[in-house]
Parts: sequence; structure tokens; C-alpha cells
Amino acid sequence: MFERLGGVIVGRYRVLLVGALVATVLAAIFGVGVVSKLSAGGFGDPDAEASRASRALEDDFDQGEPNFVLLVTVPGGVDAPAVVEAGKELTAELSDEPGITQALSYWSLGQAEPLRSPDKTQALVLARIGGTGDDVARLTKVLSPKYGAPRKAGSATLKIAVTGYGEVFRQAEITVEKDLKRAELIALPISVAADHRRVHRGVDLRPQPDNRDGPGPRHRLQPVRRIPLP
Repeated sequence: MFERLGGVIVGRYRVLLVGALVATVLAAIFGVGVVSKLSAGGFGDPDAEASRASRALEDDFDQGEPNFVLLVTVPGGVDAPAVVEAGKELTAELSDEPGITQALSYWSLGQAEPLRSPDKTQALVLARIGGTGDDVARLTKVLSPKYGAPRKAGSATLKIAVTGYGEVFRQAEITVEKDLKRAELIALPISVAADHRRVHRGVDLRPQPDNRDGPGPRHRLQPVRRIPLP
């Protein structure tokens, strides 16, 4: 059986190589978007006390942990009148976004010190996206580019960095997808070259006697330098 299989492989090696190449390319094409099809979340035990408490906060009190956070940096300070006004407008705009269940900030809470850095150059905007992990990931993709852009406040500039659970998952998804594409581009030519070389070297699949370990019928595959190919 192995001898017949070897004959088929060697006799039609070009067809097999082309078929393997086509299958690999098709797999790469259809698999490139697999990351976006994966469900977000699933990292916590739904029966754990922390998970139950989180659900109770959201269901009974309409509260929850912020999962969309803006870190606003103003080199001249976050307490300048124009910056305070811009911070309140930013918070109100984010609060009006569909899917945002709550939004508050250093400025909307009357310049609360826990939301400000010690050097008074950074402040936080905390928001929560309602729904499942998929809902959080989907809305973060829309909100992140919009709210991550710098904004003017008089002569000052608000530099905004997006973070939080939703943004971390979004960045991880981008990184994984890039790494998968890079891996395919590296592995494909290496795999094809290795298969081509292996076929050209050839293997004699006929059973050969091997009695080096003592008497008795023993067989092993014997590699040969080259088998003439058609």
C-alpha cells in the first residue's frame, strides 16, 4: 500500500504541490477575519461573587464598572477655565452617545481630586457601555477613533488617550490579526519550499530488510538521494 501511495505522490507531485498551495491561500483568505468573529469576554466565572455583584449593580442600581475611559492630558493644567468648559462638553457629548449608560469626569463631578493627577496635568473621563462583551467591543471600535483625537480648548490642546476594557480588547484584536497575517506570509513560502525539496529528494518506500538488531524479519524505509521525476 505504501509503495503504491509513494508512486502516486511522486508521479503527481506537481498537482499535489499546486493543490496544497491553493488550499493554503484559500485558508488564509477565509481565515483572515476569524478574529472579528470571536466573542468578546468569557474571562470571568459568571457564578463568582464578583460577577454576581457586578450584575446586581447593573440590573438593580443601573451602575457598573467603567469600561470606556479617556485619559485627558493638558500640559498647562486641567483647571484652566477653558479646559474645564471643554472637559464638561466632552463628558456631555460622550454621555449622549447611543449605548453609553453612564458618563462622568473630573470636571462633571466638580473637579474631584481622585480623578486628577498630582501634577494637575491629567484628568479622567469614565464611561460605561451597556450590554454584552460583544456590544462593548463593537461600540468601542466606533467611539475610540472619535474620542481619541485631540481637541482645542482656547489656546490649550486636550490630548486624549482611550483605555478601558473595550479598548484593551480592541487593541488585542488588532495585534492578533496582524500577527496571524505575518505568520501566514512567513510560513507559506517556507512550507512550499520544504515540500518541493522533500519531493525532489524522494524516498524509496519499498520495504528493506534490516537485521542490525538481530535475526528476524525487520523492515524500515530507506531514504535515497533522488528518484527521477517525470
